[in-house]
Amino acid sequence: MSHRTLSFVCPSPRPEAVARRGRCASVPARRERVGSTLRVPRRALGGSGQHRIVWPWRRQSSARPSSYLRRLRMQQGPEHEHDRPARSVDDPPSPASIDAAAERTLLARLWEWLHRLWQGLRAFMADPVRLSIPKPVAIVLGTIAAVLIALLVPFTPDMKIESRIREKVALFDFVLTDVVRSYVDPVDVDKLFDAGVDGMLGTLDPYTQFEGNIAAREMKLKTSGQYGGVGLGIAQSVKHPDETLVVNAFEGYAFDRGVRVGDVIEQVEGASVRGMPLDKITELLRGEPGTIVRVRLSRESTAAPDGRRSFEVALPRRLVRIRDVPLYGYISGGDGIGYIRLQSFASQAGREVRLAIDSMLHNGELKTLVLDLRSNPGGLLDAAVETAEALVPKGSSVVSTKGRALGETIYISDEEPALPADVRLVVLANEATASAAEIVAGAVQDLDRGVIVGARTFGKGLVQNVESLPFNTALKYTVGKYYTPSGRCIQSVTYSEASASLPGADGAGRFTDPAGNMLPALPPAGGPPRFSSNKVQETERREFRTLHGRTVRDGGGIEPDVASAPPKPSELEASLIDEGKFFFFANRYASQHTSLPEDFQVDDALYKQFQDYVMRDTAGLKLTTRFEPGFKLFETVLDEAGYQEARKAVERVRDLLIEEMRRDFGRHADSIRQRLEDAIRQRFEPESKRLSAALRHDTVLRDALKLVREDSAHGYLKLLEPAMTSPSMEPAAPALTDTSASSAAAPSPASVPVPSP
Repeated sequence: MSHRTLSFVCPSPRPEAVARRGRCASVPARRERVGSTLRVPRRALGGSGQHRIVWPWRRQSSARPSSYLRRLRMQQGPEHEHDRPARSVDDPPSPASIDAAAERTLLARLWEWLHRLWQGLRAFMADPVRLSIPKPVAIVLGTIAAVLIALLVPFTPDMKIESRIREKVALFDFVLTDVVRSYVDPVDVDKLFDAGVDGMLGTLDPYTQFEGNIAAREMKLKTSGQYGGVGLGIAQSVKHPDETLVVNAFEGYAFDRGVRVGDVIEQVEGASVRGMPLDKITELLRGEPGTIVRVRLSRESTAAPDGRRSFEVALPRRLVRIRDVPLYGYISGGDGIGYIRLQSFASQAGREVRLAIDSMLHNGELKTLVLDLRSNPGGLLDAAVETAEALVPKGSSVVSTKGRALGETIYISDEEPALPADVRLVVLANEATASAAEIVAGAVQDLDRGVIVGARTFGKGLVQNVESLPFNTALKYTVGKYYTPSGRCIQSVTYSEASASLPGADGAGRFTDPAGNMLPALPPAGGPPRFSSNKVQETERREFRTLHGRTVRDGGGIEPDVASAPPKPSELEASLIDEGKFFFFANRYASQHTSLPEDFQVDDALYKQFQDYVMRDTAGLKLTTRFEPGFKLFETVLDEAGYQEARKAVERVRDLLIEEMRRDFGRHADSIRQRLEDAIRQRFEPESKRLSAALRHDTVLRDALKLVREDSAHGYLKLLEPAMTSPSMEPAAPALTDTSASSAAAPSPASVPVPSP
């Protein structure tokens, strides 16, 4: 048994020994290991007999001592130091020995921890796991797992489709890169990309489009209904294409600063804008609200030497809000009949309709409400739902949407309507009423909340999603269809993916225009749409029932309960609009007059001046008729064939056509007078007053008022009565005869009384 010197502090069973020595002395000790017990002679501790000190050894198989023993060994140095002379406890240990011992201690502890972890892992993997789970818990957990799997599987991407997408994207990248780098002439990357994307989306439907920077920004403006600008609407002149004309000056903004329709924008902040694209001029006019932009304009004037007066105006940029409700109020002498003009469905449309109804209820006794949705192109789905909520009872189904990835969603009205249940409701619609406007009209009709007066609507029952893309672009694409409360889809045209080949690519070398005429030239650079469109046939339209059992049909827009539509513009009127005759004659009139009388109308003398103004440019009138492309094509073919006499006959037919159109000045005098009056009022009056004046000639509104006032077999209440029990019975829609055309109304941001038609 070997002996070594141990230096340690230990509790003594004899306190007097501790008091006598002060500490345990370094004594030779004989250590022998019996299990985990160390026997030390008692004399080494200053007492009699032996004391047993139990050390915290790990396991019998481990040769590594505990931390307590390692602290003891730190003072005795490395192994086999018994040949060195004994060192007193008063001698301090060397720093090197302390650091080495501490490092060995840390490494030993780390090794020990890793060893125990490995042993435990091996034991865990070797032993089978036995879990005891109650059967009800197992059933519940299994059901939850099955439901989660069923819900997540449809959203799991198809790896085959994903692989094909990546393949096509890589191919497009290669093609675009090779063409840009190696084509014989320099190419425009943006045009190539736009052509490729437009060609791809053009095989789907006309509403799926890629929106570039400017288009995406304009689309965001339309949906938000506000932007930072000066409140101007501009367009390119049809007479002088390098000039930019003011076609709308918003009341409360540019109109209040003296800008009028017909003015020509010459400079913006001292820079000439002649010949500049409209999007660039728009960028110059818009900006941060609170700033000022200086604009130089010119206006036709008889007092100026050259016939035009130039002036400069400082326009403050503000947050311009495009109102969805440009006009509302009571009809004069209408016996409690209110009128609301809703021109779009931006984010605030529902709120503005509610405010208009509340205002009329507060200022008078509202008995009937006329909601004008004519020429409303639609907008946001949420705005349409909010607008319908202001009209239909709470808890009613407003619309539902269905799509392959969209799923099915039913929109239920959860707001109390702003319109009381005892107030009659009439909705005006025409062929240009579309999309979100048709949702409101369909909800009113299917829930028998009111009647529809006017013409059959456009028939757009598709839902588009607008997804923002990098680089300030966006993708608008069709994701589903919407259905009215009765379950009908009013989409009038079906679209399907068609062949990517251009029409006429079979070698004929000829193409057709929209009218079906054969053209000897290639189509535009972008090519014609390549989606397949088919109008829903009348025999394919299905019948549905309203809340009261009335019969309605799908597949063709919203059919009116009472048909009433103004006559279409004559050929003369359409040509005068295209050539800008109304616009430029109104400019001339404004240069000769400083104001308009309150009861202004186009009298016979003014109408004769307009006729003389138009007929001075008979050659220009010839070129603007819709028959002119056909005449030119016919003349080209006759020239190629050498038939000169026949070509002269075509020229005589053209002259006869002009004479026929000249007679339209008498046959359609009322419609032409109304349009001329509206153009002249634009130069002097704000939009609100002009809109109000235009309603005097509105025959469709007149028919709606007649419907709610009369008590006859085809009156308002009769139309909404429940249908008879026989499913073949359906109420007839009486047709009202029109005597004149209604004037097109433009937006206005004010609420004014509406005159009686």
